[in-house]
Amino acid sequence: MNTGPGYDPSNVNPDDLAYLDSTYEAAKAQDPSEFEKVPDGDYAAKVTRVHFSRSKNGAPMLAWNFEVYRGTLAGRKVSKFTVVQDNTLGIIKSDLTLVGLGGIPLSKVPPHLEALAGVVVDLRVATTVNTKGTTYTNFYLQRVVGKAPAAQPEDDGIPF
Repeated sequence: MNTGPGYDPSNVNPDDLAYLDSTYEAAKAQDPSEFEKVPDGDYAAKVTRVHFSRSKNGAPMLAWNFEVYRGTLAGRKVSKFTVVQDNTLGIIKSDLTLVGLGGIPLSKVPPHLEALAGVVVDLRVATTVNTKGTTYTNFYLQRVVGKAPAAQPEDDGIPF
């Protein structure tokens, strides 16, 4: 797959996708309701992924992916994105400290993020409207609840 200089992600060559054909065929389509907005409230949410990415404007951002862990909305997916800039460093530091990554320089955090998968946190979802009438959904990490048990392999009927 070409990702070098001049790479245009909107121009994907079918050959770049061909190796995924059999995996794609076997993949289970996700239920669209998994991605519906969750109502305001407090949720036990399992971290499924945390990583640094880039915003549409190219600024670095910290992206958190969660799955509601318990209750009637269990399985629903939510994401939190925080653009890394002077006025958001306190939020980022609070979130990373909460999950045990406090005291690490921001530039040294990326290799530690993968280990956060499976951590269960209390997550507050709150919708706000700014003075211009724009609606925002904010996600606040409240505390670490624990670690979700590792997924058990499905029983294939083989006794060993």
